[in-house]
Amino acid sequence: MEMNNHYVGLQRLFSRFTKMRYINGWIIFSFDLIISLSVSLIGVLGLLSFLGVSYTQEDILKGGFASLVGSLIAFFTFKVYHGVIRHSTLRGLWRIWGVAILKSVVLCILLLVLKASFTPKVYLVGLFIDCVLTMLMLVTFRIFIINIYNMALLQLGKKRKQVLVYGTGGISLCKITALPAFSLSINRKGIFV
Repeated sequence: MEMNNHYVGLQRLFSRFTKMRYINGWIIFSFDLIISLSVSLIGVLGLLSFLGVSYTQEDILKGGFASLVGSLIAFFTFKVYHGVIRHSTLRGLWRIWGVAILKSVVLCILLLVLKASFTPKVYLVGLFIDCVLTMLMLVTFRIFIINIYNMALLQLGKKRKQVLVYGTGGISLCKITALPAFSLSINRKGIFV
């Protein structure tokens, strides 16, 4: 009986999740911020330990503060937290790269202004690692969210929609079965949903 209640609760959660037109941008923003800060702190601590560099608690706090400010500026500049399910495409990766690069640049500037006691080698390697890890984790998070959304659609038995595709070559019109939400969001010439 209790197992059945969990199953019904999970179905309700999936149903609510799939009825949302967009996942609330502030929820995505919060997760993005947590991911970005975690990457910075864990990445920098791992790098400093690997390089055998001594650091103080004050340096770590400066790094955390600089990462928070850099992340906020980057996320508000590129607005990567809007429409994750419907508008996450390969073309949208430039925004995530922009976030990672801008965050790293602001992080470097703030650490220099705050006079953190890192060597130039630590700055260069640390900021490169922070940039790459931030980008990878943000992309991984988006893939995870899209897969959860598609799984919820399949669990609920949502039927696929027919999509009319206007061809640009020898075929002028054809009907195809709609691909998962991620594939439909690719903004190609001639695809209308």
